[in-house]
Amino acid sequence: MENHPLFYDLILHTFFLGFSFSMIWAHAPIIFPTIFGIRKTPYHPILWVSWTLFQVSLAGRILFGFLEVYELRKIFGIANGYLILIQFGLMAGIVIWKIRKKGGDGNLNHRRTENPEPILNTRG
Repeated sequence: MENHPLFYDLILHTFFLGFSFSMIWAHAPIIFPTIFGIRKTPYHPILWVSWTLFQVSLAGRILFGFLEVYELRKIFGIANGYLILIQFGLMAGIVIWKIRKKGGDGNLNHRRTENPEPILNTRG
């Protein structure tokens, strides 16, 4: 198997696309709001569709690489790249949609209070 012409490519992309991107997408709903300072999480069930298609395209790319069917490997590789962009685009779109849906309250530093209590100065 190590004599396969695409062995290095297959192992590299299996790890960096299959594992690394899956971990990024799995943790994005927790990490992105912290990084970007927003309250809304980029999670919606529609993300499962693009994630599943991404995994299928990666599996197809690996399978056709092993079978040395280079045209189909190339098609699945292109689909892989587009699905990465689609996934990030969906996450950004979901965050923007959720912020707009709730009236723009996406900033962590913005506090809305109905009856703000006065701050008492206890130092004399």
